[in-house]
Amino acid sequence: MKFILLFSSAVLFFLPASAQKSREEWVDSVFQTLNTEEKIGQLIVARVPSASEEDQENLIDKIHDYHVGGVILLKGGGPIGIATLINKAQDKARVPMFFEGSVTDSVIAFPGEAALRAVKDDSLANAARKEIANRSHILGFRSMSALKVADLSNVDLIFGKKKSTPIPAFQVGNDMIIDPKNISGLVKQLKRNLRKNEPLQQQLDAAVRKILAAKYDAGLAYFKPVGTTDLVRSLNSPASQQLNRNLARKAITLVSNQNEALPIQSLENKRFATISIGKDKKNEFTHTLSKYTKFDNYQLRDSSSLDLDIVNNYDYVVIAVYSDVTSVSSTLKKINPKNKILVNFTEAHLPDANINAFSDNSLSENFTAQMIFGALPFEGRESLSTTLVQRFSYVLPEEGGMDGQTLDHISYIVKQAIDSGATPGCRVFVAHKGKVVFDQSYGWYTYDKKIPVTDETIYDLASITKVAATLEAVMFLQEKGKIDINKKISVYLPELRSTNKKDITIKDALTHQSGLLPFIPMWPNTVKDKIMMPYYYSTTRSDQYPLQAAPELFVNPAIRDSAWHWVLNSKMTDRQPRTPYSYRYSDMGSMIFHHMVENIINQPMNEFLEQHFYEPLGATTLGYLPLERFSPAQIAPTEIDTIFRKQLIHGTVHDERAAMLGGIAGHAGLFGDADDLAKVGQMLLNGGTYGGVRFFKTETVNLFTGKQYDNSRRGLGWDKPTGDWNGPTSEFASARTFGHTGFTGTCIWVDPEFDLVFVFLSNRVWPDRNNKLLNANIRPRIQEVIYKSIFNYCQFATADGN
Repeated sequence: MKFILLFSSAVLFFLPASAQKSREEWVDSVFQTLNTEEKIGQLIVARVPSASEEDQENLIDKIHDYHVGGVILLKGGGPIGIATLINKAQDKARVPMFFEGSVTDSVIAFPGEAALRAVKDDSLANAARKEIANRSHILGFRSMSALKVADLSNVDLIFGKKKSTPIPAFQVGNDMIIDPKNISGLVKQLKRNLRKNEPLQQQLDAAVRKILAAKYDAGLAYFKPVGTTDLVRSLNSPASQQLNRNLARKAITLVSNQNEALPIQSLENKRFATISIGKDKKNEFTHTLSKYTKFDNYQLRDSSSLDLDIVNNYDYVVIAVYSDVTSVSSTLKKINPKNKILVNFTEAHLPDANINAFSDNSLSENFTAQMIFGALPFEGRESLSTTLVQRFSYVLPEEGGMDGQTLDHISYIVKQAIDSGATPGCRVFVAHKGKVVFDQSYGWYTYDKKIPVTDETIYDLASITKVAATLEAVMFLQEKGKIDINKKISVYLPELRSTNKKDITIKDALTHQSGLLPFIPMWPNTVKDKIMMPYYYSTTRSDQYPLQAAPELFVNPAIRDSAWHWVLNSKMTDRQPRTPYSYRYSDMGSMIFHHMVENIINQPMNEFLEQHFYEPLGATTLGYLPLERFSPAQIAPTEIDTIFRKQLIHGTVHDERAAMLGGIAGHAGLFGDADDLAKVGQMLLNGGTYGGVRFFKTETVNLFTGKQYDNSRRGLGWDKPTGDWNGPTSEFASARTFGHTGFTGTCIWVDPEFDLVFVFLSNRVWPDRNNKLLNANIRPRIQEVIYKSIFNYCQFATADGN
């Protein structure tokens, strides 16, 4: 950019690239070119409402008419628009201008000064201040902070009266004047005064020279146009992102901790709620809190917007303050549950706050929620100390020991899967060393692309039910001494003693080498001439038909006795006399275990699992019968069943046999999201503990997840790697890996050797089960990327010497 400066009657092009003059020389050379109006213009700072085209043109007019010396951009915007405004304005100015403002879109928003002061590490806070200044410089902002500036935007003229003599604002010590309301009047008045007042002329000259010197110091003597190529990327560098995360996390301060309520530990038999003040109740803070347990969310707008009788009945109420609370302060004082946690997301002082987060951006909200549940520590300068609780934290890949660029390849594989019609959508979840390093939702519920998959989408987990539900109950009974896996199931289910299943041991059934058939269809036994028998089914729910098999199909509970009869009388697989049964995967074992468990605990298995596992884990989406707890809009549909139920299957179990049983079975029926399924995997990876609760002894976990026989890859209930390229896992999976897949397009794999949990959820059976495309190695390929991410991170870390 060339600033055209006039020297007397000659014209000189001032070229920044070749300018070598000293500060004094530059100031003097520019000053000599200015006439009186241009000198007065250097005192004026114009306000610009935005970077819109209309506001840009208005600014250009002010530059042309009044030669303003500085500009303040009131409303921030994107960096490209701001850079364009600055370039255009500076190009029109004869003397380069100060430019101040902020970017509000498409760039990292660093914490304010209050947050920086709360950071214990001064070098980190100083690095942020330096980065903020550097970003402003890159964008073309140049500060007038070295000068004393008066804001007279509400004053008609800049003159006051003293002994009837006009005194300009700069005469009493101000160097520049922001947005005088009548610029034209100011210029005319000053010009008249200057003709009669030599001291005033001298003061004007001195002020202009001071302003020019400040511009030289700010780098405006050699200002170059702001480059817009890769501007957004340069302002959002990985280093800047990491710095911003560190600042947001390390500023959060635990000020007080009544009843030692923080971090929240026990979740069992507790009710939780949030109240948002100054922001919608659906926000990043409440969203992140919900990853740890179920919250009911409220918003306090005025004294009548909250039912205190309801709110005060919760065990924990977390109040998030995003604005001034004066108007609702009386209501706020009346909120008095068993435990109240007040979080201040503003920079203003809030006397009763338990936590000061200093900023309402998504990072501060996310980290604060994690700290409340003990997944991260409070690290503010004046923060009280707390103990960590063994729960998932949510971090960048590099913070969890993985390479983020490598993980990006997962999106490429998923895109291939969705584009090929292998599944309409899915979710991929990866936790490494107890930290969630990758969690992405892709695609849609169906191929019409109306409802996108989110991290709240609940899926039918299909055969994962066997290990995340039924097996947990079996492990519990084994550890409590209620069963012995080496004994026959008939010891605990006497009705088996008169059947061909009387000699099956629990261990043989768990390892799928008991001789049980892979499955028996059952549902054809309840249909005659292609019509469902009215004894079993009805299209409306009633006392006679209380169980739900599909959205518009209900079942008589008597069907459970019939189904159990069909199981008891089913055939066994063929084998040579006096030889053991070979491995053959079967649903039948889990169906039998369901009966065995309920016979011993004398309680419905779904209720037992909720009380003993899912609620203490905070796995609130895991469970049977999701339509009793969630809206259908949160659940991905599975199939349009044209064979048995003749309707859309959405929110009821996909498996026909489990559907016949009312949605609760040992082999299928479990629903959940990725976070909550991963909690089960992480609990087992931790040796039986999660969130400060011990669910199993480590030896119990090792027993069930370990390989049992040389001629079979199976654990007890769990599947394990084959070691082959076409197996269910990546070839990089260690021999200690355990997991399971589901027919609907789901899987969970846990690798203790690499401290890794991998969950993949989808509804690949949409619109019908004939879709086999997901089986084309999609899940193992994604898992291979995960291992490569670990390897690459270790390689890069070694190269860096870390």
